[in-house]
Amino acid sequence: MTEAMSGGYLDRFVIGATYRHPIQHTLTEACNLLFSTLTHNAEPLYLDVEHGGSSPYHARVANSTFVLCVASGAHAYELNQTIRSIGLGCTDVRFVRPVFVGDTIWAESETVDRCDAGHEGAVIEFECRVYNQRNELVIKFRSQWSMSTPALPLQ
Repeated sequence: MTEAMSGGYLDRFVIGATYRHPIQHTLTEACNLLFSTLTHNAEPLYLDVEHGGSSPYHARVANSTFVLCVASGAHAYELNQTIRSIGLGCTDVRFVRPVFVGDTIWAESETVDRCDAGHEGAVIEFECRVYNQRNELVIKFRSQWSMSTPALPLQ
């Protein structure tokens, strides 16, 4: 079952619970170009219309790292609005299918592991899944978070 993550307490992060993040993002030409330029990623598939048109995708592809960052940000934003937490890392990143400029992405996170640390809180692992506007899976990754107790919502 998908539920909102906002307003959560540490005890609500049970294995199997899935949370759909409310933030959606349409990937614009300007954002894709700016991110690619700022990160010195001059991949023609991201920047060159002619190259993209002659690729197997028949169009330019949005910078995959940019898409990952947007999705990771939506996940982190909601966690940080919900409970005192700090990100420990991301693993098992899989780019399942290309995302194009103009696509709108959204994400959901499922609690897949939890290691309680007594009065210090817990380390919780999520599988984050990113979808486009056609609800096609485009990226999935795991993220690990340290969450403190007492697990009270931020005021």
